[in-house]
Amino acid sequence: MRTLTSLLAAPIAMLAASPAIAAESGVNRPTEHHDVTITISPYAFAYPLVEVTGEIRLARRASFAATAGAGGFRGATLWEAGGQLRLYALGDFDRGLHLGVGGLSARYHFASTSATTRSDEATARTAIVVSPFEGHLELPRIRGRNAAMAYAFVGYKYTMPPRGPDRALAGLVLEGGLAIGPEWLYGDATRDAWSSQSWYAIYAPTLYVRAGWSF
Repeated sequence: MRTLTSLLAAPIAMLAASPAIAAESGVNRPTEHHDVTITISPYAFAYPLVEVTGEIRLARRASFAATAGAGGFRGATLWEAGGQLRLYALGDFDRGLHLGVGGLSARYHFASTSATTRSDEATARTAIVVSPFEGHLELPRIRGRNAAMAYAFVGYKYTMPPRGPDRALAGLVLEGGLAIGPEWLYGDATRDAWSSQSWYAIYAPTLYVRAGWSF
């Protein structure tokens, strides 16, 4: 009996010590899981326009994001609001390839009916080519209209992990992608002779880049 006890003692001691060894070595250390991400659009400050997006994790590979923005936009005052449903096809909420669908509404206020002119169309087209990040806002502005957009998008999100030499940046988020879909222009035109339609649609591919933090 004593021999059997001594034979079992060694494996039992090893099993008891294995969790502590694993914890010290970091083998079974769980990865971080964030539930909320707050990001901004850095390029929008140049207008100046403030755009903030908040994303909430619904599941490991699914989330909902809401966007709000306000500020000046090329001679107009702009308010915008929208939402997205995201699916992380590769990876998860913290880092991975995401795709989904969304919607956005933009409302403009012009100081006067002469705030924009027909010659702005060429300027707007140039701006879209040179800086396509706000093309979906540029075309409604030159027509003196409000806008509503429905779109599909694909992008990638990366969250800095809490390990490695850059621990101070843990939680930092960078993401970017492409959104594309129809955009409907509506409302009273600032130039009735040129924009007489109540509604019409344009095709609006838009790039997006955001930076922020996950919690």
